[in-house]
Amino acid sequence: MKLASVVITEHTAITPKQCWQACKSVSREYPAIGYLHTNQTVGRGSNETPHIHLFIMLPEDRVQLWQAGAKADLARHFASNVVSLSNPDEWVLNPDKPVLLLRYAIGNERWHTPIPAYWKTNSPFTEEQRALDALLNQAFKSRAA
Repeated sequence: MKLASVVITEHTAITPKQCWQACKSVSREYPAIGYLHTNQTVGRGSNETPHIHLFIMLPEDRVQLWQAGAKADLARHFASNVVSLSNPDEWVLNPDKPVLLLRYAIGNERWHTPIPAYWKTNSPFTEEQRALDALLNQAFKSRAA
Protein backbone atom coordinates (compact mmCIF):
# COMPACT_ATOMS: atom_id res chain seq x y z
CA MET A 1 0.00 0.00 0.00
CA LYS A 2 1.06 3.58 -0.61
CA LEU A 3 0.34 6.83 1.14
CA ALA A 4 -0.49 9.62 -1.31
CA SER A 5 -0.31 13.26 -0.31
CA VAL A 6 -2.03 15.86 -2.50
CA VAL A 7 -3.12 19.48 -2.07
CA ILE A 8 -6.51 20.88 -3.01
CA THR A 9 -6.41 24.67 -3.36
CA GLU A 10 -9.46 26.89 -2.94
CA HIS A 11 -9.61 29.75 -5.43
CA THR A 12 -12.92 31.09 -4.10
CA ALA A 13 -14.48 30.67 -0.69
CA ILE A 14 -16.24 27.32 -0.38
CA THR A 15 -18.37 25.86 2.38
CA PRO A 16 -17.27 23.01 4.67
CA LYS A 17 -19.68 20.74 2.77
CA GLN A 18 -17.93 21.64 -0.50
CA CYS A 19 -14.53 20.96 1.13
CA TRP A 20 -15.84 17.54 2.13
CA GLN A 21 -17.16 16.88 -1.38
CA ALA A 22 -13.84 17.92 -2.99
CA CYS A 23 -11.88 15.57 -0.73
CA LYS A 24 -14.39 12.76 -1.22
CA SER A 25 -14.22 13.04 -5.00
CA VAL A 26 -10.41 12.91 -5.05
CA SER A 27 -10.01 10.14 -2.47
CA ARG A 28 -12.84 8.02 -3.90
CA GLU A 29 -13.57 5.09 -1.56
CA TYR A 30 -10.02 4.85 -0.18
CA PRO A 31 -9.19 5.66 3.46
CA ALA A 32 -8.26 9.32 3.67
CA ILE A 33 -7.91 12.33 5.94
CA GLY A 34 -7.72 15.97 5.01
CA TYR A 35 -6.74 19.12 6.91
CA LEU A 36 -7.67 22.65 5.85
CA HIS A 37 -4.88 25.22 6.17
CA THR A 38 -6.32 28.73 6.04
CA ASN A 39 -2.82 30.24 5.71
CA GLN A 40 -3.80 33.61 7.06
CA THR A 41 -0.69 35.73 6.56
CA VAL A 42 0.25 39.10 7.94
CA GLY A 43 3.33 39.52 5.76
CA ARG A 44 1.32 39.41 2.53
CA GLY A 45 -1.33 41.92 3.56
CA SER A 46 -3.39 39.40 5.55
CA ASN A 47 -4.27 37.48 2.38
CA GLU A 48 -5.63 34.00 2.78
CA THR A 49 -4.53 31.12 0.59
CA PRO A 50 -6.66 28.24 1.86
CA HIS A 51 -5.79 24.72 0.82
CA ILE A 52 -6.42 21.18 2.02
CA HIS A 53 -3.68 18.63 2.62
CA LEU A 54 -5.29 15.31 1.73
CA PHE A 55 -3.67 12.00 2.65
CA ILE A 56 -4.97 8.86 0.93
CA MET A 57 -3.90 5.29 1.66
CA LEU A 58 -3.99 3.42 -1.64
CA PRO A 59 -3.71 -0.30 -2.40
CA GLU A 60 -0.54 -1.00 -4.39
CA ASP A 61 -2.43 -2.36 -7.39
CA ARG A 62 -4.70 0.71 -7.70
CA VAL A 63 -2.19 3.58 -7.49
CA GLN A 64 -1.92 4.15 -11.25
CA LEU A 65 -5.67 3.92 -11.71
CA TRP A 66 -6.20 6.55 -8.99
CA GLN A 67 -3.47 8.82 -10.41
CA ALA A 68 -4.99 8.68 -13.88
CA GLY A 69 -8.42 9.84 -12.73
CA ALA A 70 -7.96 12.04 -9.64
CA LYS A 71 -8.00 15.38 -11.48
CA ALA A 72 -11.00 14.32 -13.59
CA ASP A 73 -12.88 13.23 -10.46
CA LEU A 74 -12.49 16.70 -8.95
CA ALA A 75 -13.33 18.43 -12.24
CA ARG A 76 -16.59 16.49 -12.40
CA HIS A 77 -17.82 18.28 -9.26
CA PHE A 78 -16.05 21.66 -9.35
CA ALA A 79 -15.00 24.23 -11.92
CA SER A 80 -11.24 24.87 -12.08
CA ASN A 81 -11.73 28.46 -10.89
CA VAL A 82 -13.33 27.20 -7.64
CA VAL A 83 -10.88 24.49 -6.50
CA SER A 84 -7.94 22.74 -8.10
CA LEU A 85 -5.78 19.74 -7.40
CA SER A 86 -2.01 20.08 -7.25
CA ASN A 87 -0.03 18.93 -10.28
CA PRO A 88 0.69 15.18 -10.43
CA ASP A 89 4.45 15.83 -10.33
CA GLU A 90 3.92 17.51 -6.91
CA TRP A 91 2.04 14.56 -5.43
CA VAL A 92 4.01 12.69 -2.80
CA LEU A 93 3.67 8.91 -2.95
CA ASN A 94 5.17 6.98 -0.05
CA PRO A 95 6.99 9.87 1.62
CA ASP A 96 10.28 9.07 3.35
CA LYS A 97 8.95 10.44 6.64
CA PRO A 98 5.15 10.10 6.60
CA VAL A 99 4.77 10.89 10.29
CA LEU A 100 6.56 14.24 9.88
CA LEU A 101 4.38 15.08 6.89
CA LEU A 102 1.24 14.26 8.87
CA ARG A 103 2.52 16.27 11.85
CA TYR A 104 2.90 19.28 9.57
CA ALA A 105 -0.63 18.83 8.23
CA ILE A 106 -2.26 18.47 11.66
CA GLY A 107 -0.63 21.65 12.86
CA ASN A 108 2.66 20.91 14.55
CA GLU A 109 4.08 24.30 15.61
CA ARG A 110 1.80 26.27 13.27
CA TRP A 111 0.47 29.73 14.04
CA HIS A 112 -3.04 28.95 12.76
CA THR A 113 -4.30 25.50 13.69
CA PRO A 114 -5.48 23.46 10.70
CA ILE A 115 -9.09 22.34 10.64
CA PRO A 116 -10.04 18.72 9.94
CA ALA A 117 -11.87 18.93 6.61
CA TYR A 118 -12.38 15.27 5.68
CA TRP A 119 -12.03 11.78 7.06
CA LYS A 120 -13.07 8.46 5.58
CA THR A 121 -13.16 5.73 8.17
CA ASN A 122 -15.68 3.21 6.86
CA SER A 123 -13.70 2.21 3.82
CA PRO A 124 -13.89 -1.33 2.44
CA PHE A 125 -10.07 -1.27 2.38
CA THR A 126 -9.51 -2.36 5.98
CA GLU A 127 -5.76 -3.03 5.75
CA GLU A 128 -5.16 0.43 4.28
CA GLN A 129 -7.42 1.97 6.93
CA ARG A 130 -5.40 0.35 9.72
CA ALA A 131 -2.15 1.60 8.20
CA LEU A 132 -3.47 5.18 7.96
CA ASP A 133 -4.79 5.01 11.53
CA ALA A 134 -1.38 3.82 12.77
CA LEU A 135 0.42 6.70 11.00
CA LEU A 136 -2.02 9.24 12.44
CA ASN A 137 -1.61 7.75 15.90
CA GLN A 138 2.19 8.12 15.61
CA ALA A 139 1.82 11.70 14.38
CA PHE A 140 -0.41 12.71 17.27
CA LYS A 141 1.79 10.97 19.85
CA SER A 142 4.97 12.59 18.56
CA ARG A 143 3.20 15.97 18.46
CA ALA A 144 2.27 15.67 22.13
CA ALA A 145 5.82 14.80 23.17
